[in-house]
Amino acid sequence: MKAIKIDAVKRRVTEVEVSGLADMQKAVGGNIEIGHWFPGCPDVIYVDEEGLLKNPEHFFLIEHETELLAGNGLIVGTNLLTGAPVNCTTPIEYIKKQVRWVDKNTVGLYMALRQQSSN
Repeated sequence: MKAIKIDAVKRRVTEVEVSGLADMQKAVGGNIEIGHWFPGCPDVIYVDEEGLLKNPEHFFLIEHETELLAGNGLIVGTNLLTGAPVNCTTPIEYIKKQVRWVDKNTVGLYMALRQQSSN
């Protein structure tokens, strides 16, 4: 199936083909969990469910969102009736414009600003 990989180490967004769970897990570097739902469409970003436990150095976030995602991400579509992964429908150019790279040195500042804005 058509997917989009967000490579936080290389800071690249690329189209990839995945053929199932094993490929999806390989793309993110571990067991997958949903890190972000795109509003108004069936696409989701899967991330490594233990990404934050692996002492990550590379992060990303989606513009206008507050969730910081550790490591790589994989965007696929979702069959809304079955929950099964399907082809990604979001154009790669849109994703490239929405991804913001965050390195380990910036995470502390990001977290402090986020906490300050919630007070």
